[in-house]
Amino acid sequence: MGHLGNCHSVTHRRKGASYTASCTWVIGHLSEGHLEKKPGFWDNLCITAEIWLRPGGRFADLTVQPLHRLASSRRWRLTSVPGFYRTLDKGLAGLWTKLIMTTVNHRNPVLLVHGIWDTGKVFRKLSAHLTELGWSVHALNLSPNNSSVGLDKLAKQVAAFAEERFGPHGNFDLVGFSMGGLVSRYYVQRLGGGDRVQRFVTISSPHHGTLMAYALPLEGTVQMRPQSQFLEDLNADATKTLGKLNFTSIWTKYDAMIVPGSSSEMPVGKNIHLPVLIHRWMVSDRRCFQVITQALSEPIKADATITR
Repeated sequence: MGHLGNCHSVTHRRKGASYTASCTWVIGHLSEGHLEKKPGFWDNLCITAEIWLRPGGRFADLTVQPLHRLASSRRWRLTSVPGFYRTLDKGLAGLWTKLIMTTVNHRNPVLLVHGIWDTGKVFRKLSAHLTELGWSVHALNLSPNNSSVGLDKLAKQVAAFAEERFGPHGNFDLVGFSMGGLVSRYYVQRLGGGDRVQRFVTISSPHHGTLMAYALPLEGTVQMRPQSQFLEDLNADATKTLGKLNFTSIWTKYDAMIVPGSSSEMPVGKNIHLPVLIHRWMVSDRRCFQVITQALSEPIKADATITR
């Protein structure tokens, strides 16, 4: 998010309850879930939060003033350690930010699906980023991860993992990297995942195949070749099936694993190009994090429009 200005108010209703939070910042910036330190920010910090836990019932109306100002009063002072109260101000402000974000904004849990030769650890930075912003993040390890078995078989592992973690009917959002994007697509389009997944993001996935797949004669890599039967089947109804949920494909034309890079573009949802030079860097690039964060924050749409 960018600059909030002087006031930001959000209302979320769920199960008959209404949660309202109103934050007033004298000087405030919110960037990727963090309050940024600006000249004079903490000296002028003033947060007012109102949280309604039941319709018409006020639970709290709290004003937090800078503690280092209150500490100037000898009656209030607890310690004279230099910088103690300013540090405490910053910590409390961070807690309020996280509380407001996680209480007001309903977020689906997120499942991360890795690519060939990887494990869930490839998402270490992305997982930490999303967790810090309030998402519940989960990652599975596909086995085997070398494409020696078909992607349709690996998709069954995604289905089993989702049912174990989120129950048989719980909604969640899905992020797939490289081969993991195709595995995730099969789950969404052929194994009933489309009834549960509400937001679906793929990162550098060979939706139309990659020439690099000719390097290995394995079942999974054969499926990732251009015009393979596997891809032709998935792409035949991609617009219809993926169009029912929020779909985003992030790609780079410099990708040496997805050849050509434009193979990641899809005729449905949003196609976002980032000038990232190396395939693997896509899951650690801050610009990619920003796109993913935005995609996972968007309201659920009945039908996604094509955006390039």
